[in-house]
Amino acid sequence: MISEQYQDQSGLYVLGALSPEEQCAFETELRGKGELRDLVLQLQRATGLMAKSIPQTAPPPQLKAKILERITSGKSVPSPALATAIPEIGRAHV
Repeated sequence: MISEQYQDQSGLYVLGALSPEEQCAFETELRGKGELRDLVLQLQRATGLMAKSIPQTAPPPQLKAKILERITSGKSVPSPALATAIPEIGRAHV
């Protein structure tokens, strides 16, 4: 049985909302707990399906131009944390 704490952390992990320290500690737990890995996989699949269900639209022309300008200018901008998959799990079940 997965504790409520691990269930909560699983959701935050999949969304990329854990701090680097929390993520490292959670990944250590994942290596030793198959049931927890299964939960994370289910959550990753569900979030992937939710993302795919949203209709894709092109960005407004001014936004696209701004993005392309930023890319060509070489300016770096901090990016938000991205959900990280567990590589060894993601490849095994895709």
